[in-house]
Amino acid sequence: MSFCKVHDENFIFYCIDCNMPICKICSVRKHKKHDMSEIHESTQEFQAEVKKVIDSRIKSVKTNLDKIEQGTGNYKSEIKEAIRGIAEDGKQVKQWIDKKVEALITSLEEKETANPEVFQSITTAFQNDLGKFVKCQTALNECQKVANASKLLTHLKHIKAELDVESEKQLPLMPKIKYNKKKVPERELLNVFGDIFCQ
Repeated sequence: MSFCKVHDENFIFYCIDCNMPICKICSVRKHKKHDMSEIHESTQEFQAEVKKVIDSRIKSVKTNLDKIEQGTGNYKSEIKEAIRGIAEDGKQVKQWIDKKVEALITSLEEKETANPEVFQSITTAFQNDLGKFVKCQTALNECQKVANASKLLTHLKHIKAELDVESEKQLPLMPKIKYNKKKVPERELLNVFGDIFCQ
């Protein structure tokens, strides 16, 4: 509450000409030059002007508070949306990686299943040859017991004919598997993610 500058009383008027608050006593004694209704009107106009400024400021602050509240809500929603987007990207990248890993492993498992069959057929062919050559070796050992040169020659020719039929097989090129790791920099892998922009 404001007081008159001259008397210790609440002011009830404001003299626009003198630019000061005045009480009843001042209005009667010192402001006789002003008509009381004029002073009262001036005070009311000034009061209305002050009220208008206060109302305008209050409205402006409330509008700004509403905008801050709305902006805060929007900001929180944007954060949630960004988190959801990042999580989706991460999930997608994980799925791509899991799919690639599964495809590589499946490919190797198929090769592991197919190649032993090939290895088995090669092994069987060499085992058959081994059996035949061991048989020839046994026949050759038996020939050494034959004293008759004519019979010995016949046996040797027979063993040689067996050897000529079964030529020595060449070992096929054995398949090899190797996994070459790629040295992918972490930043390159992280390039699949978007960027966060703050304003």
